Amino acid sequence: MKRIICCLLAAGILVLASIKSNAQEVKLDRFVIGTGGMVANVNDANIKMSGITGQIAIEKIAGTEPVYNNMTVDIYQGFWVPVGDFFSGVEETTSSEYGKIVNFPNPFSNSTVVKYNLPTSGYVTVKIYDMAGNVIKTLYNGYQNMGEQELPWNGKDELGGVLSSGSYLYELNFSPTSNTKSYSLRNIMVILK
Repeated sequence: MKRIICCLLAAGILVLASIKSNAQEVKLDRFVIGTGGMVANVNDANIKMSGITGQIAIEKIAGTEPVYNNMTVDIYQGFWVPVGDFFSGVEETTSSEYGKIVNFPNPFSNSTVVKYNLPTSGYVTVKIYDMAGNVIKTLYNGYQNMGEQELPWNGKDELGGVLSSGSYLYELNFSPTSNTKSYSLRNIMVILK
């Protein structure tokens, strides 16, 4: 009888241990929202990008290999959405130290304003990319004082050409003049014609 109880107890412990170890290996199924068109391209920096245009949901892919100046890059691509009614994990929060970058109105047809807040003074670059990763427009490249910043944009590329409807990535790169860390902020804007 003691032997049976010990075996059942050991089996119970093994079951609990296997459940606990599998809890860290949960993988959510994902699917693609397909309302746009497929694009793939290699840009001037020999970076290959592909995706489906016209989407509103994307997934962050953390960089693992150095890409430029020994830095890794986080890429937002794939347009993936979790399957199901549930979400688990730790809620992500944006640090108030780095803030966020937004544009309003979004979506827009003729013009928009890109807004962000700098924690300290420093050198700022704000660029707009197409979904293939090519630079469409450099909105700002220079020094800015700390505080709230606004950059109006008329929806035209570097040559003055009007851009077509679609999703565009915009990115702020910030290098402070103080001892604060450099950072990048990214977001998606949508042009509707």
